[in-house]
Amino acid sequence: MPSNPPDDCRQPDELHELLTLLGAAAQLAGCWLYVEDRFPDGTARSAYDAPGYGALFGDPDLREILWRDHVLADDEAILTGLANVKPGDEFDVRYRLRGVDDVVRVVRDRGRVHVTPGGAVRVWGTVQDITDEQEIRETVHRIGDTIDECYFTDELRPDGTYEVIFATAAIDRLLGGIPAGMSYGEAWHAAVHPDDRAIASSLVGRLRADEPVDVEYRMVGFDGVIRWIWVRCAVRETHADGTRILDGVAQDVTLRHDAQSRLAEIAEAIDEVLYVEEHHPDGSIVETYSTSGIYRLYGLGPDDPIPDWRAYIHPEVRSIVDEVDASMGQLVAGDIEYRMVGVDGRVRWIRDRVRPRPGADGVIIVEGIIVEVTAEKEALLALQAARQEADRLARVDPLTGAFNRRHFSEALESELARADRQGTGTGLLAVDIDHFKVLNDLHGHAVGDEVLVHVAGRIAHALRGYDTLARWGGEEFVVLLPGFVGRDDLLSAGERVREAVENKPAVIDGSRFPLTVSVGAASSDPSDADPNGVIERADRALYAAKNAGRNCVVLHDDLAGAGVLEPVAVRLARTFAISAGAREGMPPNHLEDVAELSSRVALELRLTSIDAVRCRLAGWLHDVGKVAVPDHILNRPC
Repeated sequence: MPSNPPDDCRQPDELHELLTLLGAAAQLAGCWLYVEDRFPDGTARSAYDAPGYGALFGDPDLREILWRDHVLADDEAILTGLANVKPGDEFDVRYRLRGVDDVVRVVRDRGRVHVTPGGAVRVWGTVQDITDEQEIRETVHRIGDTIDECYFTDELRPDGTYEVIFATAAIDRLLGGIPAGMSYGEAWHAAVHPDDRAIASSLVGRLRADEPVDVEYRMVGFDGVIRWIWVRCAVRETHADGTRILDGVAQDVTLRHDAQSRLAEIAEAIDEVLYVEEHHPDGSIVETYSTSGIYRLYGLGPDDPIPDWRAYIHPEVRSIVDEVDASMGQLVAGDIEYRMVGVDGRVRWIRDRVRPRPGADGVIIVEGIIVEVTAEKEALLALQAARQEADRLARVDPLTGAFNRRHFSEALESELARADRQGTGTGLLAVDIDHFKVLNDLHGHAVGDEVLVHVAGRIAHALRGYDTLARWGGEEFVVLLPGFVGRDDLLSAGERVREAVENKPAVIDGSRFPLTVSVGAASSDPSDADPNGVIERADRALYAAKNAGRNCVVLHDDLAGAGVLEPVAVRLARTFAISAGAREGMPPNHLEDVAELSSRVALELRLTSIDAVRCRLAGWLHDVGKVAVPDHILNRPC
């Protein structure tokens, strides 16, 4: 449209030539130029119509046509409104024409009105067929409505103001309606949430630097509803005066933002941490998302930068995590527990469950859930320790610390089964503390308990690391000797135990107590898998050692038949003592107690073992003379 249109001072030929040139130029731009004069009486006359304008009606050869007769009835009001434009006004309207080919076309009619020197109102205008453009616009509007997005083109002026050149209908929903008389640009600027105006204002500087914009901020719609809007736009072209044309899209993401906020609240309220990682083909791992609970696991504050997770995995378990990372390439899900050392130095137990899925360009997307299980793990470990301790206590004699009878029976049965499979034998020692009853009676059970502890410790010191010591009951101990099959081995083991006890007296509360033990030894053979049989044979050997004077080792294989070996003198002394006691009406254990006490006194006085045996015999025989005394004398009343 010319900035200085020709007036009536020009010659008609000159004016027509100029209009022809202008019409040709407009036609190159897809427009048809026209000039129309309007008179005070309401009539109008066409001063110029560009050649070919008949194409708007489906026939380029048309020369004369009643324009208004082809305007669709629904759009007649638009054309009628143009009659009210005044000199100095500009107009830009769209309406539809039905051509002579019965095709409906959309035209854009733009023009300027001025007054000629002759007093006529002259309209200079261009008409353009925008049917295709209109269809595109309608398609864009329809797409925007379907996916609830607003496509727009804005004009950002050098002074920082902007105006919406084009926007799809969805802009009305984003703004909650637009007040009458307000442009889209004014409405948009007015609707930005006061707390987010700084965000919206900062976009101007980025667009002036030709940077693309991708941002979210709130809008307070004219319907009073607060909406989160996601805006993405970029500069399409920059004019010479600095004006920038922007193309972009805006979308209502309130629901998504609310969902994310609720997810963040839930994630904050629960112990789990959700995260997403990208595992790239070069081996690098990039964390793309994690919920705020990750700060708690690191021991960080909310404003601290998040470091590399794998750098804080406990060195002892890092290989476990490396194996899981390596399995992501095979899309194998993982569920592991490991320790990490936080920035605050605290060791935490972590359960990490991951699920990989393939992404683009060979990238593996790993989605995972992390939860701290320190309390549960520590409770489990404490429970396991308590169970182990309970099991240990159930298998250990609480006084001496040696194993108890239950554990020894299981160990013996297991060892005999192993020996049977491997064709080897098993040795067994039965150990009894000599004169323990006398010691208990003379010094009390507290001292007796200390003696048991001393003896257990000395026996354990004389054994191999894989031998098993147990308290069988009272003052008797048993020792399991895996791999002992020979006589010499058993005798040597028994002597080590006996000497370990005898060599050094026990010192209890400043008092010295010489101690000795009697040892019975037995062994199994490959065909002997009965634990009771081995124990019985060791007991018989122990009984023989006790009857042989104590403080000695007796092998079961040395016993004659099924009898019990004991010195003839001891057997005779016991026989005479029992006879004498029976005549006097004494209980049999009285004489046995005297014999035990006499022997113990001898040992306490540091007499030799032979003297101790003699004292024992004297104890048995101290009333033997009563055998020869007549009954009437023994039973005579005092």
